[in-house]
Amino acid sequence: MLILISTNQTIWIIAARDGNKSSIITVTYTNSTLGNATAGVVSAVGGGTALVFQMGTDDGTGLAKYLTATLAAGDTSDDIADAMMTAINADQDYAATTLTSSGSNVFKVVRRVSGTATTDMSPLALAVATPSLVIDAAQTSTTATLTPSAYNVSSNLAGKNSSLWNITIGKLDKNGLRVSLKNVGSLAFPSAVTLTGDTASNTAITTGAAAPNGENGLLVDGVSIASYNATTDPNVANYVTAFSEVSAGTTTTTTAAVTAVNLIRTGW
Repeated sequence: MLILISTNQTIWIIAARDGNKSSIITVTYTNSTLGNATAGVVSAVGGGTALVFQMGTDDGTGLAKYLTATLAAGDTSDDIADAMMTAINADQDYAATTLTSSGSNVFKVVRRVSGTATTDMSPLALAVATPSLVIDAAQTSTTATLTPSAYNVSSNLAGKNSSLWNITIGKLDKNGLRVSLKNVGSLAFPSAVTLTGDTASNTAITTGAAAPNGENGLLVDGVSIASYNATTDPNVANYVTAFSEVSAGTTTTTTAAVTAVNLIRTGW
């Protein structure tokens, strides 16, 4: 959509469902009891309380990221989900919060960005990794006993291979609505230009609690969007470039025999 403000002021309004990425994680723990699937219960923690899972890779090194949830005897699906949420939220790359309205075994995860923000609101945000349990034969990773006590099987791996227990981890990715104002004219925005929702739309489209002041909801480099880097994250500039940083470029003749000129505009 184009809105013509004046002969020198043109604004593009761009809307897309590609911002404020988050993931809904659901943890379901089941046991096999007399051949039937029943609600899972942690048998014991005498050998350890750990439930180890991989949460993608480390953003800095690219190495696998392993997190540890702390369990207790008698824990069920909701307790395991809560323990995993706590471990994820303690990690520097993620923020995890409970979603009580969706079920006690469900929680929400978003990626942290630099600065003080806990959510990357940009369309450049990376997807949240899917947690994956680590069950090794030596039981040196996940040490809490997940196999039902009714079976004479002490190994989590043997119990899982015999379908005596199972933990499924589902992930549902969600994107928010991004509405951007882009100045493609030759004048800077007035300081008061901003985007707000009215009393009807704001029930579904949240623009923030602050009063409109020209900065409400803006993406900020290194705070609510990844830090700009000319080599690794050059696209960040598409969303945080100020009008004063846009250059009209320079005009030069291509050759002595050609009078036409090239006009290069950088920044948008």
